[in-house]
Amino acid sequence: MRTSSDNDINALCMQNLTLFNVQHYLDYNDISQFFAPHWTVPPTILHHKRDLRHQPKTPEGKTVKAVCRERAQWMSQAVLEFWQKLVVNAVTCFGVDLHASTAFKSCSMLSFECVWTLYSRLAGPLVQGPEKLKAYYENLLRKSSWGGFMYSAETFLKQDVKDGFEAIMEYDLKSAYGFSASNPLIPSGFCTGFLQPQDSLVLQKTDTYMRHRSFEFRAVYYTLANLSNICTVYSNFSPMGLFYVDKYPANLVIIYNDGDIDIYQFDGHYVHGCGQGCVQKRYVSGQTHDQVSAKTEKRDAIFKQWIGTHHGRYIVISDCHTPRYAPWSLEC
Repeated sequence: MRTSSDNDINALCMQNLTLFNVQHYLDYNDISQFFAPHWTVPPTILHHKRDLRHQPKTPEGKTVKAVCRERAQWMSQAVLEFWQKLVVNAVTCFGVDLHASTAFKSCSMLSFECVWTLYSRLAGPLVQGPEKLKAYYENLLRKSSWGGFMYSAETFLKQDVKDGFEAIMEYDLKSAYGFSASNPLIPSGFCTGFLQPQDSLVLQKTDTYMRHRSFEFRAVYYTLANLSNICTVYSNFSPMGLFYVDKYPANLVIIYNDGDIDIYQFDGHYVHGCGQGCVQKRYVSGQTHDQVSAKTEKRDAIFKQWIGTHHGRYIVISDCHTPRYAPWSLEC
């Protein structure tokens, strides 16, 4: 059961069927707005009558049952036409196929997905998803913000003509790339984490390295920069997010215009070990080489099984033996 903020029922969702309330889904005050201009007033039903057969006829001489059947037919047709137009519009304008998802989505969630998908497609495969401040860091910044460039502001744009428009531009502290976040010592850009020690006024970094200097980041964008005919990209840095098989994320998934799929894993020997004989003094979380290698092999088996049922490739790239992917090479 899906409800609105007013606790009205928006939808009843089952495994293979979803029934949703169009009036509340589209936030109409009156359902006649949806069916206009073909709306007709429903027949009067006397509640002290036990069923429709005993209801009085309408002024046109029709039974209430016949009127209800007629209304149901044209109303269901109107809803079907609305849904078909909505699906076509979402695909044509935003590239979002509503038929591909069986889960119920609110209007706000659907709008977010449409805009986000369109942004990703227009920006291209090398785009990075914009980030915003986490709530904790935003609260820290707001305590020190009293006006000027670091303060929240709203500007209203209005056009006083018939069928005009009204837009709101918000300059807020939530943007991790804005002036307010990029100048003080707070998270910005890739949203590096900070904490404030009890006996210090200076924030302390929670991340030990800069994400954009990591092997994964450089390998992802080096790979994308050398490919073409890309339709969609999934990665830790893409607005489309990560692609999972079972519980394992893929570092980079590329879907080409012809439908082929490439799945890349960029394995650092510190986390995944090396299958060609490299031995390190230590590995992640104090594990042995055999332990990290066994986990990597299990992950690889899951991805190979999945890609075997699809048209594509599964590619594992290491930072110690794959040509052009050594850390010093990616620096160039």
